[in-house]
Order: sequence, then C-alpha cells, then structure tokens
Amino acid sequence: MAKLVFSHMVSLDGFCAGPGGVLDRLPMGPAFDRHNLELLRGAGTLLFGRLTFELFQDFWPRLAQDPPADDPVLAEIATRVARADKLVVSDGLTLSADAPWRDATVLRRAQAHAAIRALKASAPRDLLAYGSRRLMQGLLAEGLVDELRLLVANVLLGEGQRLFEVAPPPLRLELLEQRRLADSELVLLRYACSAEA
Repeated sequence: MAKLVFSHMVSLDGFCAGPGGVLDRLPMGPAFDRHNLELLRGAGTLLFGRLTFELFQDFWPRLAQDPPADDPVLAEIATRVARADKLVVSDGLTLSADAPWRDATVLRRAQAHAAIRALKASAPRDLLAYGSRRLMQGLLAEGLVDELRLLVANVLLGEGQRLFEVAPPPLRLELLEQRRLADSELVLLRYACSAEA
C-alpha cells in the first residue's frame, strides 16, 4: 500500500507563505532541492491542489526541456517531475489540449477522497504533495495523510498564509525523524499521521 506524503516549508511562526502567497522569504536553496529530490525518488504520483499545480506547470516543464547543466539536482528533479503521474484536486481546473501537463488527471472535490483512498491501496509507489495546504487540511481530516514532512525555516514572516488556518481534527502525530538538513538552517520534522483513538 502506498503512503500519501505531504511536504511543506514553514516559518518559525507558522506561515507557509507571505502575504498574497509570496514565497521569496523562505530559503529554497540547494538543501531544499536535495530534500525534494529525495522525496521524488520514492514517489510515483504527484498530488496537487489547483494553485500549486499551476505554479509547478508554469516552471518545471521549461526546466525539463532545458535542464541546467551546472545543477544536476535540479535537472533530476525536473526529469522526475515530468515523468511522474499527476493528480489535481480542483472543481474549476480544465486542462487545454496544449497544456504542458495535459495528461494530468483532474479530480473534482466530491470524488477526491474515494479516488485517493483507492489509489493508495493500489499504487506501487507513494503519492507526494508539495504545498497545497487546503488540500492537505481536507485530507488530514479524512485520515488519508500518512506522513507530514515539515521543513522549519529560520525566518519569521509575521504575516501571510498560515500552514494550519483551522485546527485539524484530533490526530496522533508520531515524530519519526528530526534533523538539520546539511549545509542549511532548515530543520526537517517528519511525522507519521493517524486518527486519534
């Protein structure tokens, strides 16, 4: 059975983005890239909410077509993102015939929980989601998230988008790993998630 893993960067004061969704104050450098590559190597399907899907679709296809020769980590990420199955949960997204990721599967919200549950039961490799905080909150409430990977950044944003806007239902969070990413100030907190008994 495949796991559903959500990966998020969060500031020390609990924000995953600044005002308007701006990410430029979060330290997304080489250590962040290496961490993402590690996750991608174990994943078969990328799961997105609409906004994160659109951000990824605007960036990664161009990088996959012209991978940076001087950055093998980014080049491998681009290749793996291009090859992965893509699943988007959205009631409003329609993919055009010329969209770079026109082969992505779009699930309407009413179908999403059952479809993700079925995919987890049958997929040979994990499902991985970056960002998509609202989607994460809904899937946590349904007990569908198996693992949270939080990268705690050494910044205080003071305002913006909170990772958890509302408290999720009671969860049991078991700390599986805590470590500082090499050559960075990022701290990884990896939790197994399950419904509280």
